[in-house]
Amino acid sequence: MKRIEVAIQNIYEARLSLIRSMMSRNIAIYIGVATYLSELPSNEPWIREDYVYQIPAYYYTLKTMVNRRSIDITLNNVLSNL
Repeated sequence: MKRIEVAIQNIYEARLSLIRSMMSRNIAIYIGVATYLSELPSNEPWIREDYVYQIPAYYYTLKTMVNRRSIDITLNNVLSNL
C-alpha cells in the first residue's frame, strides 16, 4: 500500500516496477511527446508531465484504497473520497 501511496503522491518517486505494472495494465500511460500534440490540463492530480492515469477513476480508486488501507472498497467509497 505504501508503494501505491508514493505513486499517487508523485509518480516520479514510485518504483519503476510499479510504474511498469500500472502501464502494462493500462492504469497509467506514458505520454512523453504527446504533450506537443495536444494541450493537457496541468492542474489535474492524475496528469503529470510524462505520465497520466488512463482515466481519472483509476487515480481516485487507488487514492481511496490508500486512504482506507484496503483493497476492499466500493464505488460509494470512491465517490465519497472525491
